[in-house]
Amino acid sequence: MENPIEATFPYFTLNGSIGNRDDFTFSLQPNILPVYEVIRVVNSKPLFLDDHLQRLSESCLKLNINCDVHCINKWLATFLRFQKVVQCNLRLSITKNEKASDFLAYFISSKYPTPKQYTNGVSVELLSLVRDNPSVKVENRSLRELANEIISQRNVYEVLLVNQNGEITEGSRSNFFAVKGNTIYTAPLYYVLEGITRKKVVQLTHENGIECVEKPIRVEDLTTFDGAFITGTSPKVLPVSRIGKVAFKEISQTTKTLIEKYDQLIRNYLDSSS
Repeated sequence: MENPIEATFPYFTLNGSIGNRDDFTFSLQPNILPVYEVIRVVNSKPLFLDDHLQRLSESCLKLNINCDVHCINKWLATFLRFQKVVQCNLRLSITKNEKASDFLAYFISSKYPTPKQYTNGVSVELLSLVRDNPSVKVENRSLRELANEIISQRNVYEVLLVNQNGEITEGSRSNFFAVKGNTIYTAPLYYVLEGITRKKVVQLTHENGIECVEKPIRVEDLTTFDGAFITGTSPKVLPVSRIGKVAFKEISQTTKTLIEKYDQLIRNYLDSSS
């Protein structure tokens, strides 16, 4: 489990108490993996907090872990007033203990795409692997380590997971969309973890006359699409210029529209929470 010793900022909150990472003593029992969320915080405001807390609560429910969203909301508000940030990702985790559960939150090192990557797109690789129980956001160290190794060795931005049927499901830390004309395609929810950004993008398609089709995307069919993009807390809506050996000539207008609309959604959210 990550811990605040490796955090970006010096403070963390554990079950509502704020501490310094130099004094961090909390430890997990062996083989216990936390349920977690990663939230982008802008000017000390957590983006789409209610959505993240709802998903955290649903993940905990499936694993029979106590999750008091009201308390977590209150603890986070106190913590964010104490530890102010301009922009960084905040990691929340809940782990089951013998009596109840432990809640931990702290800021982590956050790397966001460059303006050039939004303009030109990024390269991604394919990995034959299926995530266990994708509907629950639980720490998967082996997947993360393998993905990080491929990303480093091949100098790509992300790794897309491919199931036994040759279908792209999701990224190691993102959701995946393929684009054809004014229609976007993405794997059905029963295949993937529903990312908060994915959820918002699907809503934006309904509001902007873009068709969204949930269907398996086969690797062998990638050349039939005009383009692709990934979504996530850090990348937001990020164009993909190459998937393995398949390259796309340009960033589609549909992708550009969704980038613009999602950025506007964030601005509106921050304005409304002022």
